[in-house]
Amino acid sequence: MPSSIDIVNSFLRATSSTAADLAAATELMADDVQFIGPLMRTSGRGEYATLLRQFLPAHVATKVLRQFADGDEVCSINQLVVRSPSGATVTLEMAEWFRLRDGRIAEHRIYYDPREFATAFGLAA
Repeated sequence: MPSSIDIVNSFLRATSSTAADLAAATELMADDVQFIGPLMRTSGRGEYATLLRQFLPAHVATKVLRQFADGDEVCSINQLVVRSPSGATVTLEMAEWFRLRDGRIAEHRIYYDPREFATAFGLAA
């Protein structure tokens, strides 16, 4: 069975711009997966897949800076680059916390300063 870090890294690869594979990412999610971020939250695999479908075209790159795991919990410190509707790129330093259950992602929380992202994408922070 793959380790929790292996599962998270498979998810990160499946949601990368160079190899985006929404079907593969969705397979790694529990049916009742929760996504929680500063500007958005979803409940359930379908809602999270819809959010990813909207986000993936803007995703440019993710660079993993540091990762560590404690059992079924994984923390990944990343540098995320996204392209805004104006065409400019925004680079965010982000911490991602994943909680797995039965080899699938049950909870995904992201932590970052949302101000630059919100401004670039016309969202309220």
